[in-house]
Amino acid sequence: VAIHQPNSGYGKAVNHGFEVATGEYLGIIESDDYAELNMFEDLYNTAKLHNLDIVRYNSRENTHTVSDASFVPHSMICKPQDTPSVLYQMPTIWSNIYRADMIRENHISFLETPGASYQDTSFILKCYVCTNRFMMIENNFIHYRIDNEASSVNPPSKVFCVCDEYEEIYRFVREKNLFEKLKHIIPKMQFACYFWNYRRLDFKNGCKFLNRFSKEMRKHFSEGVIDNKIFSKDDRIRVFVIAYFSILYKIKKVFDHGVSI
Repeated sequence: VAIHQPNSGYGKAVNHGFEVATGEYLGIIESDDYAELNMFEDLYNTAKLHNLDIVRYNSRENTHTVSDASFVPHSMICKPQDTPSVLYQMPTIWSNIYRADMIRENHISFLETPGASYQDTSFILKCYVCTNRFMMIENNFIHYRIDNEASSVNPPSKVFCVCDEYEEIYRFVREKNLFEKLKHIIPKMQFACYFWNYRRLDFKNGCKFLNRFSKEMRKHFSEGVIDNKIFSKDDRIRVFVIAYFSILYKIKKVFDHGVSI
């Protein structure tokens, strides 16, 4: 069934698709990628064989794997809440198929923010924390095309979209009474996501974003949810500097972008 509607953003389009879908499992393919012909058949067979809520596969950027997922258990059933490595993966929504009943029973949807602006971030985490039976498999089905990743993130209207996604994540886990269980894990994910986003932004927008980034990390420190034991040594330094000495990162961005002061 083809759906025709005014351009109202990525989140609204996918939500509409989910509403009218009648299948047992839901999958997403984005228009700039291409998939192997056997993708959904193999994923469905795996999901049915193991009674999975979500099955995830590796993806490739041309001939190279997009991300190293070796830290995630493969070919075994796990519950992501109890296996944080699953939560630490890139939020590639098209690398999974999802049991439709799980999505609907937990009222999981995309934020309907304008354009395509990080809506995968909260959606994928909401799915994972509601999943009881998850499996990562070795197969590679989607060929992920990257042109200019930075091109869609520098418009001023999108600078803080990733912050909206994390506000939604915190709302959702509190609603599901999962905050206490995840209160150290989500800030680690948030830091990694924010830091990645910050490094992609141009100087002007990067400085604006860094102010918000610093404020939110200071709040996490004050609330005692930054657990140094789960941060790498380098990230322990980064999160502390960004929280309390963010001016150092602004100076670094001046040199990185050749901006005159």
